[in-house]
Amino acid sequence: MERKLRDSRVDIYNQILEPFIIMFMTDAAWALDPKNKSKDKMALGINKALSLEYRKHAFSLALLGSDGVVIAYNNLMQHFFNQDEGVALDDKATRMMALIGELLLEIRKSMGNESTKLDKWGMLEWFITDARRYRNRVV
Repeated sequence: MERKLRDSRVDIYNQILEPFIIMFMTDAAWALDPKNKSKDKMALGINKALSLEYRKHAFSLALLGSDGVVIAYNNLMQHFFNQDEGVALDDKATRMMALIGELLLEIRKSMGNESTKLDKWGMLEWFITDARRYRNRVV
């Protein structure tokens, strides 16, 4: 049963993360795939996150994800729902990256790495080029 639950979680986590992976992919990496020709990665990522299918995956996440993952996902989504108009774009980006890093960290912990030494920023460095610059910002 635990193995089946783990497999289900992996699938749900991958589906939940897909729009963010697309949006944070470098333009150069995006352009390397011929099937992405003339596709706007930001629009595609946003459309995926707003789709009915994505909502179904989010519902599954709420039922099957660990408490830490669900809390981190809720915090990320609340950030999107309640973005302040007067907040500088760089501050919004920093907050969003921190929340995505927290979600990735909680997913890592839920997959058996509870004693990880990584932090939320360490979870981002492999795919966000300037993650260290954002880590040092105070928001």
